[in-house]
Parts: sequence; structure tokens; C-alpha cells
Amino acid sequence: DVNLSADEEKWLYSLYTADHASHRWTISRPVSGTCRWFLQHQKYISWRDADRSNLLWVSGDPGCGKSVLSSFLVDQLTANPPHGKMPASSVPVPYVTVYFFCDDKIQEHRDAPSIVRSILHQLVADRPSLVRRYFGSCFKSRGTAAAKELITLWDLFVAVCRDKECPPLVVIIDALDECEERTRSRLLSSIANLYSDRSMNSEQSSVKMLITSRPEISIADTLEALEEVRLKAEDETESISKDVVLVAKERLRATLQRFNPPAHAVQALTDRLTRQAGHTFLWVSLMLQMIERSAEASEESLSHILVDLPDGLDGVYEKILARTQGRNRQKARTILQVVVAASRPLNLAELNFAISVRMGDSTVDDLQTRLEPNLARTLQVLCGPFLKVTNSAVTLVHQTAKEFLLRIEGSEMGAATSWKHTLDPADAHLTIARACLLTLS
Repeated sequence: DVNLSADEEKWLYSLYTADHASHRWTISRPVSGTCRWFLQHQKYISWRDADRSNLLWVSGDPGCGKSVLSSFLVDQLTANPPHGKMPASSVPVPYVTVYFFCDDKIQEHRDAPSIVRSILHQLVADRPSLVRRYFGSCFKSRGTAAAKELITLWDLFVAVCRDKECPPLVVIIDALDECEERTRSRLLSSIANLYSDRSMNSEQSSVKMLITSRPEISIADTLEALEEVRLKAEDETESISKDVVLVAKERLRATLQRFNPPAHAVQALTDRLTRQAGHTFLWVSLMLQMIERSAEASEESLSHILVDLPDGLDGVYEKILARTQGRNRQKARTILQVVVAASRPLNLAELNFAISVRMGDSTVDDLQTRLEPNLARTLQVLCGPFLKVTNSAVTLVHQTAKEFLLRIEGSEMGAATSWKHTLDPADAHLTIARACLLTLS
């Protein structure tokens, strides 16, 4: 056993960015029977079973279940790992799975250094000999500042992977499109260089990497230069649509069972939901949450739902927020501005404080009478499923919700009754700044 020195412990701790495991548990668990198509896809099988380092990029449209799939694969590959070579072992050994879920809503989850830091930490935390062998050359001269430098972190990752004591690795990076573009571009170039280097497979443990993202051109331009690396989930419409049907049936059954509506009415709603959803899980999920909040489930009320189903995610977002009128609309707008502008998810108490600040407030006491006594309920009433609260942390339901709200530079403001593209980023940050200044005063 290797006992790390105080400096080595400090270097190791500097790699810790956020609780990656807890963040993964905020992602919905897959409904039984879903995601199985992916395990049977020839490109996935070839990637998993190859006796060498290789890369698989899974692209897919917004809301098609990529993060749920990534979390499912972490479980699958941890429970049933492939086996591969390791220089220190004469027999194949199980792959070790490490992962990172990018999230534009969380500061520590949206840049490339954070990705590599977290992956490195997962890899070496239980292997102190690797810390001793490689960290001194990076950290002795620059201290923990080295943990913020992408090129240093990447070189360290490659060096550790080439060590004879490094196990074969599966690296899963989810939602890479939510990583900010400047450092993402540099990380993609490093990944492409790694997998185009044929020498990496000769005398080292293999590194299998799986990346998910939207089908963005900037990602495709870098990764598609490599051979046979892309699985287009956007082309797997039949398989994904079957999964959507399974999700809709299971969730609708659970949602309506307390109402006990007529079976044929439930079937009609299920058929319409799955037909209109296409291959977008998020659309189904949002619609089911709206149905769940309905006080009625008579055959007539279910028929009205069938008539009023909105088109696409934008249509659902408009329908969710359209219920908020008058003073409540301005309150909802302030809430959404703060949630969008925050660099990390705010908890209920922090959000309550931020939305209660007004121009002219000079002390915290000035806003006490404006604080919501039950903010969680207020969020449900004003914003419905547009927001979610997990362990008191308030976030948007999805990255597409942020894109729906924010004005795009040069675009025109939406209609007076619309919510689409009506939040100005500058106004959103001003709302946050006022709250911060009052806290400091």
C-alpha cells in the first residue's frame, strides 16, 4: 500500500470538482424494457467487444433520451464489464467504468477541464501509486493551479492510461454539446489525436470512450475524421419510438390509476401521445406531468386533452407557462430569470431570497415580507413541470427549456402572449447581481 504525503493528498483533492455520482442520480431511471435496442446495435457491440482502444460517438436530437441511455450504460458496463488486456496482468481483466455528465446549468459541469479532472479523480483515487508516479511532475512547480489547465490534465490522463498498473478503461462523457465551446474544441482535438495514434494500442491497457451529444457540426467535423465512430440515434427512429411507447404506457398507467378512467379512453390517449411524440421522450414526460396535475380524468376531459395536444417541445413549454397571467406572469418571469442566470442550481432558500429583492432595498430586512412561505408550492403553481426541484435544488427541466426562454442576439422579441425568446440574458444577470450585492451589503 502507498501512503500519500500531505502534498500528494492535496494534489489529488484538487481534481475533485463535484459529486459526479449524486448528479447522475438526478437523471430519470429507464423504464423496464427500454434502451435494450442500443445493447443489440452492431456499432455498440463492435465498440464494446473490440480488443483495442476505440471511440463511439452517439449523436441524437434534443429530448431523445441520451442522458438516460448514458446512465443506463454506466450501470450495464459496471455490472457486466467487458474484459481487456492490462500489461501488469497475464490474463484479461474487467474494464473500469468512469464517467462525466455535462450540464450547462452547473458551472462545475460545463467545461473541458472539469471533465478531465473528474475522470482522472475517479481513476486514481483508489490507485495512490499512480498519484505518486505522475502527479509530482505536474503539480510541484505550479501547485493546484495545474488542476485547472486542460493541456496539463489531458497529458496526465494519457500518461496514467499508459502505465502498466492502469486497468482497461471505459470512459463515458454525456451531453458534450453542453460543454462550453472553447475548451470543448480543444478537448475534442485531444481525443481525436489519441484515437488516431495507432501506437496507443501496443503496450498499454485499452481505453474505450463513449461520447453522447446533439448532432452538432463542430463535433462532427472533429470526430468523423476517425473511422466508424458514430452511431446516429437520430436515425434509429423505429427503436426509439418503441421505447417512447413503453415509457408512455407505463407512466400514463401510473399517472391515471388513482382516477380509474375507462380503458378505451386511456388507450386513445396513449395512442395519440406516442404518435405525436415521435421519438422525443421529453415531450411525453412533460405532457404526462401536465396530465398528472389535472384535477379531472373523465372521458370528456381526456378527450379535451387529445384535442389540445401541443406540437413539439416549444409548444409544450408555451402551454405550461401560458396558464400564468397578470401579476403571476411577472413573478414567474423573475423566477425563471434567476434560475437561468444562476451559475449553479440555487436551493429553495437562495432562490426565495433572489426573487424577493427589489430596487431600493438596502438591507436583508427590507425583503422579509416578500419571502414566499412555501416556495416549492409557488414554483409548482407558476411554472409547473418547466422547473424541477431535487433535494431542494431548483433547475430547468432540460437544456432546451433555457434555449426556449433566452433571446438570441439579433432576434426579435416574441409576441406579447408568448414566452419564447422573451428573457434577455443581461436582464437575467442583473436580477442575480442585485441579490448578490444586497447579500454583501
